[in-house]
Amino acid sequence: MPQATEEKEGSEDGVDSALLRGCLQRQLDELEALELIYPPTSPSFPPSFPAICIEETSRIAVLSALSVDIKKSVQFLSSRDLPCLALTVGTCPRLGISLPASYPELRGSLPIIRWKEGGNLSTLAKNEAMQRFTSVSLSHDGGEHLLPLIQEMQSWLEELEKAGQETHKAASAQCVGGVAKFLVVCRCLIYFHHIINKHKREFIIREALAHSLGGYSKYGWPGVVVVEGEEQQVKAYVRLLQSLRWKEIRVRGEERELCTGDQGVDDMRRLHRGFEELDERGLSLLALRLREAGLGSLFATLMK
Repeated sequence: MPQATEEKEGSEDGVDSALLRGCLQRQLDELEALELIYPPTSPSFPPSFPAICIEETSRIAVLSALSVDIKKSVQFLSSRDLPCLALTVGTCPRLGISLPASYPELRGSLPIIRWKEGGNLSTLAKNEAMQRFTSVSLSHDGGEHLLPLIQEMQSWLEELEKAGQETHKAASAQCVGGVAKFLVVCRCLIYFHHIINKHKREFIIREALAHSLGGYSKYGWPGVVVVEGEEQQVKAYVRLLQSLRWKEIRVRGEERELCTGDQGVDDMRRLHRGFEELDERGLSLLALRLREAGLGSLFATLMK
């Protein structure tokens, strides 16, 4: 005679339903704590970055209707009824975070981050931002970490807005009421621990040209970038590079020169208007080019 078998509770991807229900309860507790930290009227974010929006549709539909006691409601849910909880951060750019069913109990079950609105960010800038967020998740793997993750996103959004404001100020400072203001030419030498990645190399040159800067980029170990242009544009460019948090970026040297009379930035340039990339063995060539331009003292700051 065939033996009777006991029907076991379902599971998802080999994970026990009881464990998944426990994860859901921890997720709900974590979201509840976040709602206390970031209420709808929270001033924690700048006006252009509203407080975190917790997408509660599934929680309301599945849990609230079952019982006033959410903890008991969760205990009676099967794996197929477990809702996927999610939230969004920012406006434009806007990031979406969804929680795997086994978060935060199982290692490797990290929050899933997606771009919902990327604005005009380049693919490289998006990838750099995602690396920052993933790094936070990996450092807290196996436990609740939405708060530090959201704080990192908030920090990144604020840095992005600040860099945009600097660029806008630099453009508007050129003319006030139709009358040109005095201009300052700035020359800056930036040290990088290394510049190897092809996309980073392209980003450095593309953004320099976008800020109307001329100069040189020497890739390899170490990496060196020398830029020249209107002071506010140089500062905005440096701030943009630093906001990406590449390994060890330092401004080693800086020179400022006031434009006089009818002179403009182009009249004061000592380097060419375009941007030239030098290879890993190009450090001596860079030194030669700067000395020829009368900027030997600027190159010497690399050795500080």
